[in-house]
Amino acid sequence: MSESKGPVLALTMGDAAGVGPEVCVKALAQKDTGIQYRPVVLGDLENLERALQFVPEATRPRFSLSAGLPDPSIPKERGTIAVIQPEPALGNVEPGKLSAETGRAAVG
Repeated sequence: MSESKGPVLALTMGDAAGVGPEVCVKALAQKDTGIQYRPVVLGDLENLERALQFVPEATRPRFSLSAGLPDPSIPKERGTIAVIQPEPALGNVEPGKLSAETGRAAVG
């Protein structure tokens, strides 16, 4: 896989119980993701990984937890997306079920 360079583009996952994780994963699965920018997701890793079921296996991005924004001057393998997770992690969220916990996590 080629390297990803350029500015960092941070995306928020949105509400973990809503369509946010699915929309985020589908956007990141596009073939041109990471060519001119370095995507970073602000959201819950477990729920992003659960949303991978909505993307064909061949185009699924890989996620890795990150302590902060990546240095845009250091090349990184395309296809691996840094995830900055809010604390505490949300854990098991029931998709489609509203909760104050997932709402608070969506707005930080």
